[in-house]
Amino acid sequence: MIRGGVHSKAEEILTACYDGRIRVWDLRKIPARNGYIKEIDVAEQCWDFVPVEEAEGTIRVAAACIYSNAYMVKCGADWTLQGKRLFNGHKSIVYGVDVLPTGEVATCSFYDKRLCVWQAGL
Repeated sequence: MIRGGVHSKAEEILTACYDGRIRVWDLRKIPARNGYIKEIDVAEQCWDFVPVEEAEGTIRVAAACIYSNAYMVKCGADWTLQGKRLFNGHKSIVYGVDVLPTGEVATCSFYDKRLCVWQAGL
């Protein structure tokens, strides 16, 4: 999963992987091996994620994870982890995630046929 152009630093993109980490890549360092500049430990394998830049320079990333959980992580402008919140309201794999204009997080799983809307609290 790759997301680009999500914040004010156009030379950076985000990727998520089954190793439970979201990586921030500096495109100016590609194709160098391990050209990423930061790893954010989500703790579970990610299916999907949505980054949202906040007005104060922080970045929140909502992540849909394989083991029926979802996470919201909050990072500083330099991608330093500032907090993480777990949501475990699903009974199966969380396939989709989005951050609503209200700041709430929406997650879904087609196995448990649920759409959950929750406050991240970060």
